[in-house]
Amino acid sequence: DLIGQEVTLSFKAKVSATTNLDNVKCAIIAWDGTADTLTDDMISAWGSEGTDPTLATNYTYENTPANLNLTTSYATYTTTATIDTSGAKNVVVFIWSDVTTTSTGEFLYITDVQLEKGPSNSIFERKSYGQQLLDCQRYFFQIGDGSVNYANFGTGGFYASTVGRVAVQYAVELRTNPSFSTAG
Repeated sequence: DLIGQEVTLSFKAKVSATTNLDNVKCAIIAWDGTADTLTDDMISAWGSEGTDPTLATNYTYENTPANLNLTTSYATYTTTATIDTSGAKNVVVFIWSDVTTTSTGEFLYITDVQLEKGPSNSIFERKSYGQQLLDCQRYFFQIGDGSVNYANFGTGGFYASTVGRVAVQYAVELRTNPSFSTAG
């Protein structure tokens, strides 16, 4: 639901030292290839320090990345863009430093990343592990760990020699009607 909409990327970041990590950027990127089959490496060429990386085929910057001027204290950074690439199927966020002179012990710290629809960011909502698991189970639910041949997954019965029904109790309501597959 972000395609064709104005979106806001927000996150908190800091650097361990500004000596070398003096050029950190962020981007909102559209993918216009096959939906949900993004290539493993979205960078075609990194280029030189101070220039934005060249993106691989089917990736397009939706905003113009700029140096965020990070400090050694956490601050919130935001950028907005409209996802208007023709045929866009997926949205990617990318936070990076193109500095080539960093040394051991110089770190970029990033936390509280969120991408949301609209021209401004909302307060980051920190959820418990349990809540995040339930949120994810709306999209994928696995019964068993795949290492055993038998696992209970529901109750049911046979109605004829070739017809049976099983009722599966999911942890949460699923986002769409599920498909079912077995492994083992």
